[in-house]
Amino acid sequence: MAILKHLLRTLIIIVVGVIGLWCFLWTSIKFGVNPYVVVFTPVVMGLAFAYFSARWHPYWAPISKQAMRLPWTREDGIAMETCVEIAIFAAGYTNKSVYRVSIYESLTRKRTHRRLIGDGVTTLGRFEPGVWFYIHDRFYPRIDGLVCLDVQTCEWRFHQPKSVIELDEDESLKCPRGFVNVIWNGTATQLDLRKIPNCPAAF
Repeated sequence: MAILKHLLRTLIIIVVGVIGLWCFLWTSIKFGVNPYVVVFTPVVMGLAFAYFSARWHPYWAPISKQAMRLPWTREDGIAMETCVEIAIFAAGYTNKSVYRVSIYESLTRKRTHRRLIGDGVTTLGRFEPGVWFYIHDRFYPRIDGLVCLDVQTCEWRFHQPKSVIELDEDESLKCPRGFVNVIWNGTATQLDLRKIPNCPAAF
């Protein structure tokens, strides 16, 4: 069903784009619009479509691998689960993988929230009250650096950008579970991810 919905969505976007381009060309010819505008506009529309497709394809991609499943119960008693997923989709001649987090109702599988995390991501684990990631590339999530995502809302609970915090992955592998080594404003620091560090989020 998810694959069918994705296919229909893609077809609708293509049809709407073709109709829009045809209407633009017909109107331009009928009213004698400047030829440079006629040529330049479809190029801009094509680039915008390519960006839109690249940006949202992993959000809608129906095929994914589950990397982490976190069950919990909503206030009204409905069983929920937050899933860290690796969305897989075709990008040219290769497959691309992008991390995302989705919240579902456990019984119906109805999705209530979804957030893209990105393709350049280090997953640091789930520690109360959220899931921690280090995001290397901000293209998909619009932010980078050290983040904590709330399990029940998909909202950012903590964020410090790469310009402030640099993850020392090699040293962090040697740390006890729940701790990571970072360079925070030029100073080597060990963070305890079991509690959110006492500093304001940077958005």
